[in-house]
Amino acid sequence: MYGSKVAGNIQLPIFVDASLDAYAAVAYLRVERGGEIRCFFIASKNRVAPLKPISVPRMELMAAIWGLRFSKFLEAELSIRIERRIFWTDAQGVLFWIKSDVRKFPQFVALRVGEILEGSEIVDWRWIPSELNAADEGTKWT
Repeated sequence: MYGSKVAGNIQLPIFVDASLDAYAAVAYLRVERGGEIRCFFIASKNRVAPLKPISVPRMELMAAIWGLRFSKFLEAELSIRIERRIFWTDAQGVLFWIKSDVRKFPQFVALRVGEILEGSEIVDWRWIPSELNAADEGTKWT
């Protein structure tokens, strides 16, 4: 990847998604150097849903936490400086929770949104349509 020295703007896009069966995170590196942009697949990780039934919006929130923790792990393991992390989700409910006052939500939601806000900025979270979400493959059993 550009030899041993990487210079320029380096971002870590993380895609997250969930279903009733699983939740997943997919990570890429986006390198901008000399007017050229390249993207590299780094890693992906998914988990099977808990045995206790849980709603899809709550699963999407768990996927967001999974993506945040995954990004922290990758940043610690990579030997390059990441300029910015960007988290992509197709769950508008998760984005609503992140942008709202956590004190008005049930404990399950409030604790997870609190962790998200401690580990990232609100502007780091963005919406993407489901058909473009790279993490969608890790949550569907087709």
